[in-house]
Amino acid sequence: MARGMYAKRRLWRWRDNPLRRRDDIIEAWTVLAVWSVFAVGGTAAGLVTAHAADEVFARQRAQSQPVPAVLLNDVPLAVTSIDGASDHRTATVRWTAPDGSTPSPHC
Repeated sequence: MARGMYAKRRLWRWRDNPLRRRDDIIEAWTVLAVWSVFAVGGTAAGLVTAHAADEVFARQRAQSQPVPAVLLNDVPLAVTSIDGASDHRTATVRWTAPDGSTPSPHC
């Protein structure tokens, strides 16, 4: 089918046509309205969600503070099982809290 013929066939509801029914006009406007609501509503929902996520991430960044840690012993290499899952390894570390205190070593 030629490209121009497809466009004419697709937009037939919008052309003046003596055979066009009232239902065709209502359907065309309804489809246009629904797509417009989806486009505007989806954009608005995305913006509201992004703004809310930015606020949560900013709050989390403000509450956390990077602290250097020192390993107190070596950690063995991971042993991978047949299914690809590795074992859980633990290490003892020491760090200085932001207030200057040194908590007891944890795993």
